Amino acid sequence: AKHESPRSGRPAAASPRGKERKAAQGEPSCDEGFSFAYGPANFGFCYVSLEEREGLNLQRIRVDGRKVGFSDESLRDALAAMEEIMERRVPVTVTYDVRNVPTPSMKHVREGLKWAGE
Repeated sequence: AKHESPRSGRPAAASPRGKERKAAQGEPSCDEGFSFAYGPANFGFCYVSLEEREGLNLQRIRVDGRKVGFSDESLRDALAAMEEIMERRVPVTVTYDVRNVPTPSMKHVREGLKWAGE
């Protein structure tokens, strides 16, 4: 179910391509005082979420890696989710925890760098 972001009053972003958020063991939870404005959306190799806290001007995008290999499609879907969040044009910080993500192929590295450069 969609909910509204308390800060903006706009509906929270939907999962890319209409995929429902998948609850899974090890799903990230918010730090105390924070709430999810988006996600966490499960892309297999990572979760992408947007968190906010009352009184803070900056929301934060969190990318939490998992010990799961990734495909071209799962990488594109995760990047699309982050793009959807960035299209809100609100100031954010980004935290990447990729310690558990398997080493990507050079193709995936190039795709991520291309996305970051856009």
